[in-house]
Amino acid sequence: MSTSANEQSDSNIRIHGVRNNLNTIAMQTELAKMLVEANGDKSKIITALDKVLAACTDCSEKLQAVNRSKE
Repeated sequence: MSTSANEQSDSNIRIHGVRNNLNTIAMQTELAKMLVEANGDKSKIITALDKVLAACTDCSEKLQAVNRSKE
């Protein structure tokens, strides 16, 4: 595999990871919203929001890796 193909593959893997994180953020935010609307269990709401924060952090790290790979 050529260097360009390797770089493209690495980029695709990073993009896929970011998309996974964005999907997690969307799903957990929707869950938290539904729990709040239903006066749901506070611990479940906190768990959902903790997952959102973790996905945001991971997404940021993946984007930093993309930025570093372009330097």
